Amino acid sequence: MAEQLDIIDLIASIKARDEGIKTVSEHNSEWVAEYLTFVTRLPVGWIGTAEDIRAAATFNQPKHPNAWGAACSTAVRRGLLEKTGNYVKMKFKKSHARATPEYRRVSCGK
Repeated sequence: MAEQLDIIDLIASIKARDEGIKTVSEHNSEWVAEYLTFVTRLPVGWIGTAEDIRAAATFNQPKHPNAWGAACSTAVRRGLLEKTGNYVKMKFKKSHARATPEYRRVSCGK
């Protein structure tokens, strides 16, 4: 049991997530910039999911599929999007209808 508890480490998990986002963002920096530009063009008050942004995207696909999540996280950290607190089912078949956060486009940005 103690061995199993060594696997559960919230701080290490958060650090690994942040490092992964940073790595993916750095390797896709031009693409992330396109994503952020797209988000800034959404009307303030827009509500939807990261999947909705992906479906409406009018720019190229990223080099790595994890770039979508990294870019959305970057938009949240920069104050372009905020979570509404609601979760909705995803619609893409490959997403298997799992729950995903809903976001709101906000006017500020860093």
